[in-house]
Amino acid sequence: MEAYEPRSFRFIELLTLGDWRMKLYGIAWRRELPRAHLLEAAKRIAAEVLRNAVPNNDEVGFIGAHDGRKACLVFVDYWGNEDELFHRVFLSRSNDPDALAPATSSDLSVCVWDLHLNRSSALPGSDTSCARQTHLTFMVMSPTD
Repeated sequence: MEAYEPRSFRFIELLTLGDWRMKLYGIAWRRELPRAHLLEAAKRIAAEVLRNAVPNNDEVGFIGAHDGRKACLVFVDYWGNEDELFHRVFLSRSNDPDALAPATSSDLSVCVWDLHLNRSSALPGSDTSCARQTHLTFMVMSPTD
């Protein structure tokens, strides 16, 4: 086991993908930001996921691009059915953004480093996970949140 090393957590940008408003966050090991290639892959993957989103969604959510020590991953989370958070994970064990593929049942669903980001993104300014509250908060947040 390797010694603990903090990760960089950064808001990257507010994206509009069709009718969707998504916040893109980056997590990086031993660097300030995830690699640009990983961020571009995250945007491309998110666009595809959102094109196939479940009906009755709120068209808001967040994307994580995690540039890890031994792998890279992207997760796309969005609200649907008023109070449900849909979570899609894409993983590359080779740390190559071009090799990102949907996580399988034997892969991780979330990295411990992503939990902080998922919690803070899912509950912006509130202790509730209600999609309407999140939607309202999402609309008024500054890009530095």
